[in-house]
Order: sequence, then C-alpha cells, then structure tokens
Amino acid sequence: MKKILVMLAIGILLGSIFGAVAIAKENKIEKIEKVRFSIPNIKEIDSFVAVDLKEANSWIREPGKPLLPTYVKTFKFPIGTKITSVECTPTKVKKVELSSKIVPAPQPVQRATIKATKQTVTLNKETYESNMLYPDTWYTYRIGCGLDGKDRVFYLTIATNPLRYSPSENMLYYAEEISIKITSVPSKKPITFPDEYDLLIVAPSKFTTELQRLVDHKENLGIRTKLVTIEDVYSSTTGRDGAEKLKYYIKQAIEEWNIKYVLLVGGKKSLLFGDWGMAGPGHENDRLWYIPVRYSNLDDTAEGGYVSDLYFADIYKYEDGTPVFDDWDSNDNGVYAEWKSFKKDILDLYPDVYVGRLACRNKFEVKIIVDKIINYESKKADPSWFNKIILVAGDTFPDDYETTKYYEGEIETWHGYQYVSDKFEAVKLYTSEGTFTGPDDVINTISQGSGFLYFAGHGSPTAWASHAPGSHEWVNGLMVYDMPKLSNGEKLPVCIVGGCHNSEFNVSTFDWLKNEWTYGPTPECWSWWLTRNLRGGSIATIGNTGLGYGLIGDYNDNDIPDCIEGLGGWIESHFFQVYGEQGKEILGETWGQTVTDYVNTFPCNKDQIDRKTVEEWVLLGDPTLKIGGYE
Repeated sequence: MKKILVMLAIGILLGSIFGAVAIAKENKIEKIEKVRFSIPNIKEIDSFVAVDLKEANSWIREPGKPLLPTYVKTFKFPIGTKITSVECTPTKVKKVELSSKIVPAPQPVQRATIKATKQTVTLNKETYESNMLYPDTWYTYRIGCGLDGKDRVFYLTIATNPLRYSPSENMLYYAEEISIKITSVPSKKPITFPDEYDLLIVAPSKFTTELQRLVDHKENLGIRTKLVTIEDVYSSTTGRDGAEKLKYYIKQAIEEWNIKYVLLVGGKKSLLFGDWGMAGPGHENDRLWYIPVRYSNLDDTAEGGYVSDLYFADIYKYEDGTPVFDDWDSNDNGVYAEWKSFKKDILDLYPDVYVGRLACRNKFEVKIIVDKIINYESKKADPSWFNKIILVAGDTFPDDYETTKYYEGEIETWHGYQYVSDKFEAVKLYTSEGTFTGPDDVINTISQGSGFLYFAGHGSPTAWASHAPGSHEWVNGLMVYDMPKLSNGEKLPVCIVGGCHNSEFNVSTFDWLKNEWTYGPTPECWSWWLTRNLRGGSIATIGNTGLGYGLIGDYNDNDIPDCIEGLGGWIESHFFQVYGEQGKEILGETWGQTVTDYVNTFPCNKDQIDRKTVEEWVLLGDPTLKIGGYE
C-alpha cells in the first residue's frame, strides 16, 4: 500500500514540471508555476464511469455529486505577506465524451457503536441534469495562518480542478496544463515576537503545587515554561465567556512571549454530574469546568455539536496580509463554529499553537499524570519495548464486505504502520487473523509495552470494539472497566484511537442517561481513563470528542481503498507519516502538523465532515512530550 502511494507521489513530482519565477516589480513578487497533467484514466463500473488522474492528491467528494480527482498544492509565506492575487489558467483544454455518467460520491459513514452502517449513495439530480460544468471553476484557493514548526506562516492552498464535467453533454473537459500565478507583497517590517517562553501551562490554582514539579522538569530539559492560573486569566483578559478570555490570553502569550505550546490542565469539576449538552450558547458553563471548553456548533444531523480544543489552538486568521484574532464566530451571532443549514461560520482551522489537555478532575489525577510525564521523559525508552506498535482492528463496516472485500480498520492501521516500519515492529491484533478475539488479547498485549498503540474501529466514551470479517457481532477490544487490568507500568505508548466519542472528555457519570452514544455510566471518557491510568495505559491519547467518520469501498476505482483517502482513516494514519517521514518527534507538533496537512489537503470550509474531522480530534496529553523520551 505504501508503495502505491509512493509511486503516486513520484508521479506528482514528475508531472508537476514547474519553474518558480520570482519577479520583483514595485515591491511585488510574482511566482509562476506550471503544472502538467496526464490524460485522465476512465473506467466503466456498473452503470457509471470512474475517472482518475495520475497527478491527483485529493478528491472532490460532495455526496451525490460526481466524484472527481483534484490536485492541491500549498505555498507558505512569512506572516505579514500580503497576497494580492491568485490566478490559475488552464491551457490545452481537451474533451472526451463519456459512455456513462460519472459515479457519484457516497455519503461518509459514521463509526457509531449502535449499529454497523452501510454506505449509501443518492444521486444529486440537480447536478446531474445541469448544463453547467462541475465543478464550476478551474480552481479555488484559501489563505490561512498557522504554526509551521517554529515559524509562523501564511498558508496559501490552491485546489486546481484539471477535470470538469458537463452532465448534460456527458462530456469530460480536461486541462493538460494549468499555470499558477501568485502575486504577493512582502511585509516592509517582518512580524516577530519576543522569544521568552516555549510552553504555557494553564490550570486552576488548586493544581499548581503538583504542576510546579512539571514546570521544573520542563525547565531542566530546556523548555522555557510559564505556569498561570485560570483565575488570573479570567481577571486579566476580556471576552464573552471563559473560553474566549482564555483564547485571548493565549494570543497575548504568543505576542508577548512567543509561546508555541499550550497545556490546559483541568476537565470537569464533577465526576457525577454536569451539563453534558450537545452544543449551543450556555453549554460552555464555566462553573462546571476547571478549564473552560468550547463546543463546535456543527450539526451533521446526528449530533448538534461536540467539544473542540482546536478552538484554543487556532488563534489567528488571515486578513489582508495581517494575522487577526479568529473568534470562530464569523457571522457574529454568538454561536461558535456554527454550521447548520445556511448558518455557517468560516474558520481558519490551522493551529497557531500546539495544544494538549490533561482533563484532570482532582489533584490525585494531576499527580498521576505529572509522575508519568516526568518518568517517561527522564530516560530514553528501551528499544526492546518501545520499538513496537500495537495495531488493534477488524472489519469496521461488515455490511459492505460482500462488495468491497476490505477490512477497513486493518487496512488503516497497516497503512499507518508502513510509515514507521523501518524502525518499529508491528504487533497485529486483527480479527481476520484470529489474534484479536476479545479484551484479554488487547489487555495482555498492551501490558507488554509499546511505543505506539493504534485502534481503528468503533468507539464510545466507555468502549472500543470492532467486528470479525463479515460479522455483525461485536468483538470488544477495551472497555473502561478493563483499564485497571492494564499493567504495562512505565512502558507507555502514544495511543491513536479511531472511533466515535472515545475522547469525549465532557462526560460525567450520570450524563449517559442523556447520551445515546454510551454503553453505560462512566465518570470520564475512554481516552482519559487510558491516559491517566495508574498502572500503565498510555502516556497520551488522540481521538474524537464526537462522532467519527470513515469511507468504505473503492468508489473511485483507483485500487486504493477509500478508507485511507479521507476522514478518520486519513488523519489517523497520517499521524504516523508526520512522525516517521517528516521527523516530528514532539507530540504536540506531530498532532498540529497532522491537522495542518489535513486542512491543506481537504476542503474543510466546504465539506462538513472534513471540518468535523479536524475540530473533534483532540490531544489528551502533554504537547511538549518527546516521543520516546530523552537520552
């Protein structure tokens, strides 16, 4: 699988023959790049045709509308650069009459725990009967502001559409070349910030005694750390609620200290009760939280919202060459990250700081997790256990097995492993191989230790599970009541979990009565149980706070399973590419780069589920953690 994608990447490089021409004109810089494309590959499938393009690196997947490949490229500019124009001109446009309509994109599938869902396809008649070309332009672009390692940059992402379809003619138009021209004006005075701290820790005052040990530890490692109380944040900044006050404080910390990492220490105050509420004004009740939260108000018709810590990472947006505060309320109606019907906020989504949360409910949990972090980083991990990655998966969507023959979870985890296979040994717990038959297999394997732990399947705040091939029966992998059985001690993995609601850290014991996505009561979510486990578990866990989504089958018929071409299967496996091939060894940077790459690859302000994929993907752990510890 990795070889297929490597060959695709090589094809893109060879097909993209460009000469970047920089021309200085009255303080303007023009960058010109020509991208060449191959003749599209057209295949007949059932009553449709599928269209592919060798150079494509993304897809237009609007459900019910023609499924078409696209080529996306991102350019980086120093913050302060004003991008005055972007032009993409197609040349050598040709056309070919198709024998059938282009296959429509299917609906994404929920990774729900209630039932195994089959992917559905509903033809959008308005599009397929139209005499307009689809998509309606040869290109689109967006500009955002983010953190690229240690540099703050503007991202210009251009999605070129070398293929356009005329449904009424049943004709495919394709450009053999697209010329990209970018005109920009560099800042007369580069934007820089005083470089005083690396890490900002925010916590309630009652946790500061235990956290001072973590501050001392980080300082000894050369990580300049500032600890502030949430009480001081509330008293020193303004905002519409606690979450906005905290976000403004982070902005201030960037501009006064140039911080790059933020650690939020605190979850709900109560283990028993709370305002579980899906989303909307009033649900971010500061009285219920040690550290405030922000709910996204994206309504996918299955749930009205979910907690999103990306809000605290995405501080700026691009505005006419200037980074300005992004309040996640672009329509200014008091509803944050809104996307319901025609009401929609446009968000930047790029992390400007790398944010992690320790969702501690009490001082005892703070002590547990501080001890784990200090012990983990105080020595280099022993390769005998660290150089293993445990892959736990099965047939995520067995309803579709007869047509796809894919075991989605196993494909996703194996794909992620390929990016680290030169250094790590795979320990496969797969239902198809009989190595994953129930919780005992998972508990016993985790207890032996590993550097990484990757689950891909179904989840809830209380459970993670999958299916045997073609079976609708659940194979339970790890439940919250199994967590005390783990005994891996200090042999702690970084865990990536694919599923619904595993990282929904806003639950409390009796909230399950209002929440259909749980199997029963739990005072804390699955991911946090695993992370703050006293006898082992994980050192950090990354997963979804809401419903996770995946793709099944191979609807574009390009011999690459759709489950790794987008949504959960893409972002989770891409984490390992960022770590293994891009060399990002600091956990928060690995998380942040993965989110950035997703936003650069997929249309997160055009597609609800793409946006949800990055909004709900939360890091429960220390963002400055050195994966594998220090020498």
